[in-house]
Amino acid sequence: ISFGDMLTFASKPANLLNGRIVAPCLDNRCGVASLVKCAELLKDNETDYKVTILLSSQEETFGTGAKTGAFTVEADESIVVDVSFASQPDVSGFYSSVELDKGPMICISSILNKEMSKSLESVAKNKNIPYQLEPIAGRTGTNADHITISGKGVKTAVVSIPQRYMHTQNEVISVADVDNTAKLIAEYIKCGGAFND
Repeated sequence: ISFGDMLTFASKPANLLNGRIVAPCLDNRCGVASLVKCAELLKDNETDYKVTILLSSQEETFGTGAKTGAFTVEADESIVVDVSFASQPDVSGFYSSVELDKGPMICISSILNKEMSKSLESVAKNKNIPYQLEPIAGRTGTNADHITISGKGVKTAVVSIPQRYMHTQNEVISVADVDNTAKLIAEYIKCGGAFND
């Protein structure tokens, strides 16, 4: 082993009880899985607008992929999918009440578009999709921080998948939460988004 060598723990994915899985790097792989499932749910639907799915790199290191991708796409609105903290041992405060299997988290933040967040919540209620709210005082710590200020600015919302043990070799998520994230975004798109006239 030399100075500068990268080291990591060896860990194997496994199925857990109650439809949960454990694996390294579920942040952001489970987000990718939810967007692929969303595309599958939308494949037979016609829309009057273009839907683009951006799978960007380097979200954990300055969001370079989101910055260049958002600038290239020039979207009218964007939904960022990420993970956020779920209740686990030694977690207190707000996140101690966030649970696995209770649905995706819709972020409420001053840098996000209020109409989009409210529309996502309305879609979830109308389509009986379980969801949780995630209030954040400012920056979200996601690609949304870069996308909102891309180009002339992009109306942005964040939907997060609850996760335990984030940034460890044994991250835990619920498959149902991934599925419900896909359903929520697909139904939002089918409804025409927050700004349909």
